[in-house]
Amino acid sequence: MKKVLSLASALLLVAMLLSTFAFAVFAADEEADVEETFPDYTTIVYATEEAKLETMVKKLDMNGYELYIQPQTAEVAVRDKKSGQILFTNPYDVASSKGTEATKNKLLSQILVSYVDNGTAKEYSSYADSAKLGQILIKDIKNGVRVEYTIGRANANYLVPRMISKDRLESQILANIDSKFYYTKIISFYDLKDPFDETLPQSFKAEMQRAYPVTKNMAVYVLSSDIVNRELAYMENIIKTYAPDYTYEEMEYDHQMTQYEAKTLSTPVFRMSLEYTLSEDGLVVTLPANGIRFDETLYKLQNITVLPYMGAGTYTNEGYTFIPDGSGALMDYADFSGRNTSIAGTVYGTDFAYQTLEGAANQDVMRMPVYGIVETREKIKYVPSEKTYTETVEVTDPETGEVTTEEVEQTITVEEAVRVKENRGFLAIIEEGDALARIAAKHENQLHNYNSVQLTVNPRPKDSYVLSDSISVGSSSSIEVVSDRKYVGSYKIKYIMLTDDTAAEENNIEDYYETSWMGMARAYRDYLMKNGTLTRLTDADVKSDIPLYIETFGVTQTIEKILSVPTTVDKALTSFDHVKTIYDELAAAGITNIDFRLNGYANGGMYPTIPSKLKWEKAAGGKSGYEDLLAYAEEKGFGVYPDFDFSYVHNQKSFDGLKLSRDIVKTIDNRYSSLREYDPSLQAYVSYYTLCVSPSVYSQFYTKFAKNYLKDNTKSISISTIGNTLNSDFDSDEPYNRNDAKKFTEEFLAAVKSDVASVMSDKGNVYTWQYIDKMLNVSLQSSRSLYASASVPFMGVVLHGSVEFAGTALNMAGDVDYDLLKAIENGAGIYFILSYDNTELLKEDFMLSKYYSVRYDIWHDELIQRYNELNELLRDVQTSLITGHEFLIGERVPTDAERAADAVADAEAKREADEKAAEEARKDAMKAMREEYVAGNIAAGQTIEYTVEEKPTRETEGYKYTKYTSDDNSIVLVTYENGKRFILNYNNFDITTVVDGKTYTVGSYGYTVIQ
Repeated sequence: MKKVLSLASALLLVAMLLSTFAFAVFAADEEADVEETFPDYTTIVYATEEAKLETMVKKLDMNGYELYIQPQTAEVAVRDKKSGQILFTNPYDVASSKGTEATKNKLLSQILVSYVDNGTAKEYSSYADSAKLGQILIKDIKNGVRVEYTIGRANANYLVPRMISKDRLESQILANIDSKFYYTKIISFYDLKDPFDETLPQSFKAEMQRAYPVTKNMAVYVLSSDIVNRELAYMENIIKTYAPDYTYEEMEYDHQMTQYEAKTLSTPVFRMSLEYTLSEDGLVVTLPANGIRFDETLYKLQNITVLPYMGAGTYTNEGYTFIPDGSGALMDYADFSGRNTSIAGTVYGTDFAYQTLEGAANQDVMRMPVYGIVETREKIKYVPSEKTYTETVEVTDPETGEVTTEEVEQTITVEEAVRVKENRGFLAIIEEGDALARIAAKHENQLHNYNSVQLTVNPRPKDSYVLSDSISVGSSSSIEVVSDRKYVGSYKIKYIMLTDDTAAEENNIEDYYETSWMGMARAYRDYLMKNGTLTRLTDADVKSDIPLYIETFGVTQTIEKILSVPTTVDKALTSFDHVKTIYDELAAAGITNIDFRLNGYANGGMYPTIPSKLKWEKAAGGKSGYEDLLAYAEEKGFGVYPDFDFSYVHNQKSFDGLKLSRDIVKTIDNRYSSLREYDPSLQAYVSYYTLCVSPSVYSQFYTKFAKNYLKDNTKSISISTIGNTLNSDFDSDEPYNRNDAKKFTEEFLAAVKSDVASVMSDKGNVYTWQYIDKMLNVSLQSSRSLYASASVPFMGVVLHGSVEFAGTALNMAGDVDYDLLKAIENGAGIYFILSYDNTELLKEDFMLSKYYSVRYDIWHDELIQRYNELNELLRDVQTSLITGHEFLIGERVPTDAERAADAVADAEAKREADEKAAEEARKDAMKAMREEYVAGNIAAGQTIEYTVEEKPTRETEGYKYTKYTSDDNSIVLVTYENGKRFILNYNNFDITTVVDGKTYTVGSYGYTVIQ
């Protein structure tokens, strides 16, 4: 029978519901379970996503999305109302996954915190070290919710006596509680230590008095040592409600009486929050860096991983993870099933302000702050199905009244459960804090069932260096130092959900992003166009032919004897007049859309000083030669882009405007920082003393430089490495982090763009794209890591149709045919590095000797042939978007010898099969005759007669693989917006493949055009 709560109990219930820690479930009657524990969510099984969603609380419904949250674990889900698809911050079926308790705690966490405590690296997870401790607070904010985490056991001072005499607990607290349920609840958290209990053995009493000396004189209650904050808050609410006269002073008195001494050991506690809001595109998650708090005097924050298992896929399903390694890379689930593998990289590449450089040495740079997951899985779907049955009914004749029966077919509609395949996925875009982020695709299938892409951040930049490199010590030990300049902005990630084609069709959704990396690329392209980073090219922006980019080398130095005295002299590799000659010769061959990048023509040639002043090299033609070239270019209509490097100093001279202590990047131990390159022979990074310029002075140098540069009515400029460089500056007086460097770079680029009509740069991090008109050395493939399943032209798909770009120089490629295919796949232009004269001098220079294949006269004919080939293919798609990309399955075309061998093998196999079939037929006939003989139907001595029937060919579903099948992502079909398609064969053998029911043969490293 239900009992009515007393007024005090009712007040207690209200107080608890309003409490910060009001996540526990309170009973409304005395028969409730007295154990108030946190449910073990690692063991709770949910059969479907929908079942999990039903246990969550809907917090918001706007912009076509619904936002849900689990109040105790802070798991969040967003549901697309149009498609019905759901994106979870954590896997919904963790209980079904393999893994230890610690592993599953991570799977249910939204934040992982790595830190160093007294020299030991440790890690917290928000589920185990916040949610289970009741240290999560959820608040409503505009367009969403904020989850505030206290990660690590907080030393809160609750009004709960840790040790109290038996008489005092019973008289001051228990005597006031008139609810049996709450009375029992309080008692359950205490252990009674009573020396006057005659039932206790003497040895037990002696041990008790050694542990608690006060028990020699009195009986005491001792609070359980493994109690957590959520339970302390629960007890405090009971005490404050039923025993309002029991105060902190009373608790202190009890602690003194029982000689209790509170332990003051410090434990690491990290406080931070995640904000979830709904935008027009979907979910936006923000981690305010200025809200991250912890004791920095005792602990060092290593990094924070935000939503590590957002949208994680199950490794037994089909799917892949995507990361922006180079042009883009996929890690297929099937390729790494059951293994632990990962690919990680720093967004925007290496920061040379650090002594310790992170990342793989030969890995390409992540120039876009994006990542995503695609997965195909089975789910139960209830579909309407018509069922027919026969029913016997009575029929009365209206004239005779005779009653007869007849069977009538009836049809009803029922919901039938069927297994269907559903594609799902998302694209994540790091909108803020991207310069301080790392992205890692992790397939940890030996630990658990999921594949994920994780974002790791650290707003407190740090570095380590060897002490002996800085001071005179014999030890080679290193020290880690945290920068004074902290990032105080926010880390913001936008999640755009991809939509299953079937769901889109069933729900009449026409505008959506398909569940593939192409869908991600389209979403990112639209995002960049919407925020103004990209603008579509029009026919007026391009010429009828694709551009040919030629980088020419200007002036270098060599040693010559003058009057028998070795003297350093300047020599032109390509003068201004040579540039005109190159154009004239190529124009005579029909190539007129040429953009020249002039490298090494001013301020010292190939090793220039900082571009503060401007002096054109006399050996190249001087100022007059440059002015003549500009006038000639204006007349003929080709581009001239003098190249200047504001990011690095290659040479220093007196009065060049550079002050090292002010203008050069400092490391964290206050040394000058330099550009470093990886040396495979040494297996280490080496420096060639090219100093890094502080981003804070980019604009200052440009302002001085522009006064002279713009005098010649120059309309274009190449800014060298500024598009791919992002270095911090740990100057002790004015430190700047990478986010500051990004802002300085954007300010510099905005100033440059306002002065000239066209800007050229190398590679280009995404934040530079809106200022750059032409990009060279763009990544057209990924790093081709051992752990990547495929390289995809994600960057090319995003860029093509908005920015003119080219990959690396074709004449520097290891395989020209391969690079030409990559240009077609990405929609890239063609680029050459050439020198007109004195190329033998390059081999005398250690840094320039790698340019061993740049002689113009040698490459002249092939340049024309390669340009015309690519121009014929891409000239009509310059403004077209790339709308399709597909990996095809094909067959290697066998040689004549292989065909002959196959014919012999097939004939032999057929002969053996025929013999086997004949023998089986003979045995069947003999068996049948024996049965007839036993039955007396035939006489003995009959001749066995049988016929061998040809067995029908067994049909198999899907593609029929052979020993010649090529299914390793080396055959590509790329489609442009105007309908033009290309089949690209990256194999070193001929292949055949089928597109739209038609078979095509494509040569090795060749292509076929489908109009």
